[in-house]
Amino acid sequence: MIRILRKRPVAITISAIIIALSTIYNQFWFENDVQAQQTQQANNHIDLMRGHREGNTYINDLLGLRFTMPTGWDAATDEDIGRISEMANDVLNQEVGSDINMLTDIFAINPITGANVQVIFERLQFPNSNLSEAQYIELTAADENFAAIGGRVYTDIEGTTRIGNYNWYSFRTVLDFDRITYGRQFINIQNGYARIIIITYFEDSESPNEILAMFN
Repeated sequence: MIRILRKRPVAITISAIIIALSTIYNQFWFENDVQAQQTQQANNHIDLMRGHREGNTYINDLLGLRFTMPTGWDAATDEDIGRISEMANDVLNQEVGSDINMLTDIFAINPITGANVQVIFERLQFPNSNLSEAQYIELTAADENFAAIGGRVYTDIEGTTRIGNYNWYSFRTVLDFDRITYGRQFINIQNGYARIIIITYFEDSESPNEILAMFN
């Protein structure tokens, strides 16, 4: 019998580094004189999953999501996300090529507290094409790259959370980078695509429950 070794999912590792960098580069959202790299859109199917903005509200009809940013929050443009992703790649010392099919649909942040929300789509590739949410979380927990930058994954959350049209499995992360960064990651997998909501918060920022309440 041939055993196929699964590759680790990439979205959580890269987004965790983006989170860490965002705590340092909050002022980046207000820089307008930088020629930024556009976020690579993995394929047409991911494009069809994208949401849109109406004022200060992010709407994704496919997922049934409505995320309304409170006063003081700001949403990164595709150019912003591209540049922050490039910084993350430098930390990882690797390039994100066409073999990593991931797209950040929204990155909303409170530049004062550092709390932020990401919605990410990742196309799972062989041999991960048929991963369940539990397997995805298990692989993420075993990610050595995340551990190497001071990250810890906790898989003690039972059951699912209803957000929009779907039930989401979740786990917690703690990242010791510049200051202690807490994360709550929500995962839903459909038809070979991982849909991921990442909530990042700090001891002195909005709580995860307060941020979840912004999804209405």
